[in-house]
Amino acid sequence: MFGMFADGGPGIVNVFSGGPELTVQMGALETIVSVTVPYADFSMNEFVFKSKDDPDQAYEIVSSSLKLITASVDLLGRIKVDKKGTVAILIGGGVGISGVLGDIRRGQAYPNDPEAIDPDDRAKWNKCRGPGDGTSTPDGVAYCGEDNDHYPDANGEDWTEESWTDGGSKPVVFPYVALPHIAVEFVPIEQLLLRLDTGFSITGFFFGIGAGGKLPI
Repeated sequence: MFGMFADGGPGIVNVFSGGPELTVQMGALETIVSVTVPYADFSMNEFVFKSKDDPDQAYEIVSSSLKLITASVDLLGRIKVDKKGTVAILIGGGVGISGVLGDIRRGQAYPNDPEAIDPDDRAKWNKCRGPGDGTSTPDGVAYCGEDNDHYPDANGEDWTEESWTDGGSKPVVFPYVALPHIAVEFVPIEQLLLRLDTGFSITGFFFGIGAGGKLPI
């Protein structure tokens, strides 16, 4: 996904999340209402990044401490594999909304060697301390320009992206859409349920494992 719109970017990002689910079964369908608690963690170590259409001097060093708290509803059809329904396949999708916490930190950067830039290797890049710092492109264009103010502050803290409410690019909410959502369910006894989940959502492929029991109602 990064390669479609950007140069550089992180490698594979594994996002861990967890939380309770309330499942209500209605005939052949299961309605799953879930809230991920405490959160899904999208933290990323520093990486080099720019928009695909921007010139080389637009590269920045970026890091993330973003977390998402999500409320979602999944509607899954239940297909029994055996007569008793001990094993079943669930197929469907889900929608929801996430609240966004944490920061995106970014700052202009310049390469150690402007003749051989490598956006996939963070170690070959340096943070700009201010306009005019560092090297220039082979055409003489400075990497640490004055086109934006993405530089450390007086205390050396990296520039932090503002949220939507402050006119920045960091979202305050983020949609959750999962389609398809496929699961395999195993119910050895009425009071115990085990499930394996997979599918595709806006943030990429997901895999999950869950266990639960029946409420005494």
